[in-house]
Amino acid sequence: MNIDSRIIAFSRAMLVATCSWLGAHWLVFNLAEPAGDHAAALFALLWAVPLQAAVFSRFAAASSFRRAVVASGLVTLMILFVLSVFLRADLVPLSMLIVDSLLLVILMVGGRWARRRWTAKNRAELALPTGGAELENVRFASFVAQHMDRQAYLQAYPDVQKAGMDPVTHWLEHGMVEGRSFFPDAAVRQGDDAELAEGPQWQRFSWRGRRVAVWIYDPVENARFASFVAQHIDRQAYLEAYPDVQKAGMDPVKHWLEHGLAEGRLLSPGLTVVCGDVAKRFDEKYWRLFTWRNHFVAIRRNKPIKASISKQIEAQARHDPAVLAVGRLAVERLRQIDGPDLLGRSGLDVTTIFAAIPEQPDVVILMRSLSGRSVTQYTADLVQGLGLLHCNKILVVVTEDTAKTAGQWESRPALAPLRAANVVFWRDICGQDHHHVIPLYLGRLLNALRPSHIVVVDSRVGIEIIAQFGRGLSRFAKLYCACLSTAFSGYGSVPAVRFLPKILPFSMVLTDSSALAATIRQRWAELVGPGVAVLPPQSRSIPVAIFDQCIEASRARASRMPRLFRWIVLSTLAPSERAATMTALAKMRPSDHFEILDGDGTDVKSDAQNITHRCFPDGGTSVDAAPWDGFMFIGASEGVSQIVLEMIQRAIPIIVSNVGGFRDTFDEAAVDFVVHGQDADETAAAFSSALDQCAGRSFSEVHERLRAAKAQMLLRHDPAVYRKILAEIFTVSAHV
Repeated sequence: MNIDSRIIAFSRAMLVATCSWLGAHWLVFNLAEPAGDHAAALFALLWAVPLQAAVFSRFAAASSFRRAVVASGLVTLMILFVLSVFLRADLVPLSMLIVDSLLLVILMVGGRWARRRWTAKNRAELALPTGGAELENVRFASFVAQHMDRQAYLQAYPDVQKAGMDPVTHWLEHGMVEGRSFFPDAAVRQGDDAELAEGPQWQRFSWRGRRVAVWIYDPVENARFASFVAQHIDRQAYLEAYPDVQKAGMDPVKHWLEHGLAEGRLLSPGLTVVCGDVAKRFDEKYWRLFTWRNHFVAIRRNKPIKASISKQIEAQARHDPAVLAVGRLAVERLRQIDGPDLLGRSGLDVTTIFAAIPEQPDVVILMRSLSGRSVTQYTADLVQGLGLLHCNKILVVVTEDTAKTAGQWESRPALAPLRAANVVFWRDICGQDHHHVIPLYLGRLLNALRPSHIVVVDSRVGIEIIAQFGRGLSRFAKLYCACLSTAFSGYGSVPAVRFLPKILPFSMVLTDSSALAATIRQRWAELVGPGVAVLPPQSRSIPVAIFDQCIEASRARASRMPRLFRWIVLSTLAPSERAATMTALAKMRPSDHFEILDGDGTDVKSDAQNITHRCFPDGGTSVDAAPWDGFMFIGASEGVSQIVLEMIQRAIPIIVSNVGGFRDTFDEAAVDFVVHGQDADETAAAFSSALDQCAGRSFSEVHERLRAAKAQMLLRHDPAVYRKILAEIFTVSAHV
């Protein structure tokens, strides 16, 4: 409905509502003459009548008695609500509202009905209206007259034939509003639904100011599908299975095409039928693909149940006789159910799932969320590296986050590589009601997708899938589970460690530390199947000129006297331990200043005056290196953190905990290693000693260590080296 027609409809509803309100006022106050404020009730029409007109013009535009009654009841309740909440409940008598509701229904429905009856009786040319303003009406009426199957319309609707009305006139005046079809193979949408009709197959018209869209189905495709159904349906079996069809005296073929397909009725025990958008993506090698009245249909002939399965069922009957309830001779003719059908029966929206995954992926990566730091960066590097190795179809399934909780993840520079992949949020497409059985459903989906590689990074759901279904999934896909250094004793450990005995026989374990890889091989040597591989994170490519500029800034900083040492700190310790360690360190060095990077948004609660905080949601790439004398990384267990690699390329001296994979990359000639003590005070003292050593070096010594740190970093973390290691692990061709 366009704007002009809406204004006309609202104006007409305003006129009728005003007459109804005034009529009710006159009937109640002048006939019954009750006590009360007549003027106040009359004054209420200034806001009550527009409310009535708005409701009726929107919800009761057609001459439908039921819709008019519903709209009248709705607007009466709305008026009562306004009176009781904002005004006085006794301002308008209840009797007046009842009379007004009755008059509204009579005037709205009666007036439209009388107008339509008069028009049908006195204007024979209604089917083809004329006039410059009615050219659109003429075009639509001509289209209907050209395509309508008049005989089929009269046979389908005996009431029209009994009334002696012309089929074209009846459909234009009544049938279209009532939802009747003017042609057996056509779809008609009206009003707002017509605006949503997309595609060149829809023909668009306007009828009396109301938008109409019509799709005449392809008669050749419909005839092909109808012929297939007629050849393969078992008419007698269909009538026996559905007594209502036999009782109605309908032909089984016609009933299944008109109703049975949409209702999910069985066409034949030997055929599987799938209807909807998902059907168009099925492989034509195994499925017969059709279109029937704007719907995609796929049909497959079921293979006979294997003799080995029949024997297994018979053997099971010795322990559970109920499995032969259908009869021993009927086992071979049992209906076979596909996985998508089972998912649909479980209440999952299979159409939404397949719509979110438009093509079969080569690699599927399961990750917990997009809100982490090191683990999320590890996944982003993995996606980028596989893309450069020509694994173009990558599906990333986020198992814990939803699109809402993930926020604007696309805007985060660290996650830029994920934009090239198809990222789906499993809770959004699976539904919150099924979170307790997500491993089962997602495992079935992976089995149906058949990717060549499945990678799990910090996802409990993914780990459970590998633990439960790893044997079956490993038959067609190579399985990988990332077990990073934080998993063993670090803050925020991932679930892979607890499941290692169950996943090692089927999955290769990826880790970022040689020490952790050796620990896994030593503890579970007898369970290691595909193996354990070390995949360190890759460094970001920062221009050499920036490194040289940072060196000069370091030279200028070292020449200033007196020196005020400033340290930038990142800690992955638990919040309480982090606060205790930093407070002790700040008090040991009151003349130094410490700025703590809060990547997880957790401030260090400390009373020390020389501690400040800075948030770095971008992974540290925006940190200005010029003011700092050194970077401290304090962690209980960690691989080589990405921000450490960033700081090395910005020519900042590095002091790190002697944990994780740092020893795999650096030696004492490049960075300062600190061994943690028994408590926070001992750890703070150890770091204070390392800071003294760093502050006491000459610029030439600092310069030499910075060059050595960068060279050692590139040997292990350069993007080209990363892609080479990745290619060896995934056994694909490397283009480095």
